[in-house]
Amino acid sequence: MADYLEIQSTSFPEQKEHFNSILDSYTKKLWHQLGNKLAEIIQIPFFQSDDHLLRLHDNIVKKIANNLNQQQYVWFALAVAKQQKDTETSLKFLEEIGEAVKEDKHASLLCKVEVARVRVQAGELATAKELLTEGKNLVQKYSGIVDQLVQSHLYLGLMEYYKVKGPVSLYYENSLLYMTYTPLESIPTDQQLSLASEVSLAAIVGDGIYNFGELLQHAVITKLHGTPKQWLSELLVAFNQGDIPTFKAIFAAQSGTEATLKAAEGFLAQKIRIMALIELVFARDAHSRNLRFDEIAATCDCELDRVELLLMKAFSLGVLTGVMDQVEQTVRIKWVQPRVLDLKQVGTIRDRLKDWSTQVADSARYLEANAPELLLSRG
Repeated sequence: MADYLEIQSTSFPEQKEHFNSILDSYTKKLWHQLGNKLAEIIQIPFFQSDDHLLRLHDNIVKKIANNLNQQQYVWFALAVAKQQKDTETSLKFLEEIGEAVKEDKHASLLCKVEVARVRVQAGELATAKELLTEGKNLVQKYSGIVDQLVQSHLYLGLMEYYKVKGPVSLYYENSLLYMTYTPLESIPTDQQLSLASEVSLAAIVGDGIYNFGELLQHAVITKLHGTPKQWLSELLVAFNQGDIPTFKAIFAAQSGTEATLKAAEGFLAQKIRIMALIELVFARDAHSRNLRFDEIAATCDCELDRVELLLMKAFSLGVLTGVMDQVEQTVRIKWVQPRVLDLKQVGTIRDRLKDWSTQVADSARYLEANAPELLLSRG
């Protein structure tokens, strides 16, 4: 094995430092340092090209695999699988690795998820779903702390599956979970923009998605800024604020070239009106949530005779609860779905708290000034 590393060091002098480091750790049986080195080199373009990782695995790594941290070994093996000659060979390799590390739950799960990802790419969705479901169940039932990188890989697999299979809402849900467990800087730069674009569009057209604050606060959205896809972040903000004029302007400008938007035109028109309704309610304090139908019609840009249907839709979605009075043409809103707020919405709450604080202070001063008279009147 040492001979192989020395030959590689001579053949590729620009990579001599890496091969010598592997040789040194191998010779001294410094397995932890060797595992760290393997984690480093899978990020280096030279090793990512051709079959360099594959040959390194077959000549060195697989012979000492039992001495390595099993998760580190699997991460290296996942990179090796990409250099196999075809899909079937890659799957066979991953399944063999999975069997070899089956005693390590995290390492085994990494292999299972990677097999599922390859199955998705091959169009074998039923098998992929079965593997991903098994993986998710393992995570949910695991009594200890699941490694963040393992969680990241699981939700990457689920995200990719639902991107192909649908529905959009589950793609969006698993995308958020993937980004929760995955530092943005660890995602290749060229993939950050595509992820930002896809997850933003999913949030906009996804059925049942009426909370955009969490996505808007994620750093991935900044990757849209200054690009031809910046309109997506602007459209997200418009939906989050129930801004119908901005929605109409962006939709008119982009729907001609964005088929997904055009296909969802009717749904999006209803969705932005529901968001406008939510914002109308949110702007009111708890004692001022009796709304007139004509007020709703003006705010939500809809005909007066469509307000009742709009309210019924919002109630059925669970984003609002309330009681309508069709005779008086009013609605009393009892509850609004909690959501992550942007700075503008936080400002609204701040102003409301200031008003409440003022009212409390005024009441306290009134009591201080009139307490004797009030006590006398009670006597």
